[in-house]
Amino acid sequence: MLSDYHIKNKAIQSYKEIKTRLTQERRIPVQVIREKTLMNEKRFPVLVKTIFPQILAKTGGMPYKLAPPILNKALIIGLDKARDSSGKYPSASAGVAAVTPEGYYVAGASTPLESNTTDFIDVDLLAPSLLDELQERKFETEYEFVVILRDGGPRTRIQEVPKWRKYLEAYEKEFIFLAARKTHAYRVFPINISEVVGKVKYDIPIVLNGPPLPDSDFLVISARAPRGTPKPVLYTIMENTTSFSITDIKEKVIAQLISMSMLCWESPFPTSQPLPLHYADKLAKFAQLVQQAWNSSNPFPMFI
Repeated sequence: MLSDYHIKNKAIQSYKEIKTRLTQERRIPVQVIREKTLMNEKRFPVLVKTIFPQILAKTGGMPYKLAPPILNKALIIGLDKARDSSGKYPSASAGVAAVTPEGYYVAGASTPLESNTTDFIDVDLLAPSLLDELQERKFETEYEFVVILRDGGPRTRIQEVPKWRKYLEAYEKEFIFLAARKTHAYRVFPINISEVVGKVKYDIPIVLNGPPLPDSDFLVISARAPRGTPKPVLYTIMENTTSFSITDIKEKVIAQLISMSMLCWESPFPTSQPLPLHYADKLAKFAQLVQQAWNSSNPFPMFI
């Protein structure tokens, strides 16, 4: 069942109530369109391109996927946290979403709301919720290893890695833990986008490593941007218990993650972050909106 409901710009409270009562409590997919947007004839073609993929995803379909995937029998987990820096509302502690390399949504979870605005994630609350859902989806037999993609810099992630190791070792799963920081500190942009497009195919990201970056860091610039300046993402390997070498991670794992930036189902254009992080961000913000932990029994990504 899909509910259609038109709201005016000022009806923010109604939007929250709709999402809470239908999506969160009753697991009914909802697509909300602002009246002003719907009546804008110039934007209608773009609206169609963005709305229908969202509706299809929320009802269990796959608008499009990656085929063939670069990684096999892998589960890719995105981690992010929604914070209200004003302190008016409790933070959604974190959002976590697991997808396959093809882009199929497997499971998602969030922790109960908390009143702090720190960037740390309580793994002891988040990991069990996700793993309980994954266990019902053949986690132990379908996937051989896990790639964890954590939004943000590596310094705030160090305390989270040992806890994820503990939970994944209980399932005898090897894993790669990557911190992903969308950064503008490294000014290594080309003079203009045409220089990149002329030399690099759209489906291949530029991966820079070596001095002055440590071997564990990879500065990735997606060459897919249809316009404007490519956005760099700095990936740092926090831990690797698999047999993958640094070269393997650069050429396979990170290439897989960057290719997943093409799987944004809310825009016809690529995003600056892979699908697992996009989902984790949306899930955490949804939990913050409805002021409840995400109902992880929802089988589809109704939070987008």
